[in-house]
Amino acid sequence: MWSDVQEPEPSAAWVELPKNGWGALIRWAAGTENLRRHYSSDEGRTVTVHTERAGVQETFEEPFTAADRQMFDDDISTYLQDAGLQPRPSRYVWMIRA
Repeated sequence: MWSDVQEPEPSAAWVELPKNGWGALIRWAAGTENLRRHYSSDEGRTVTVHTERAGVQETFEEPFTAADRQMFDDDISTYLQDAGLQPRPSRYVWMIRA
């Protein structure tokens, strides 16, 4: 199913779905005719880190790593597997018909 989704240029007719397990379930339920996707590189991507040490809170940005990608993908794949669905391909932005 995932590989059947078309990859045209994004337009106002399509809105991006959340990049999480819930968004993946919506994608599956919508069907290929209501989905579009395009490849998205992690290059230049960052994550926001929140820490607290001795009562002092700190927030900073750091590069999104291969380990971050793996953790992200594993989380979504587990969510889909728990619903009895196939894992989806990594590194795509998924859009649904508006």
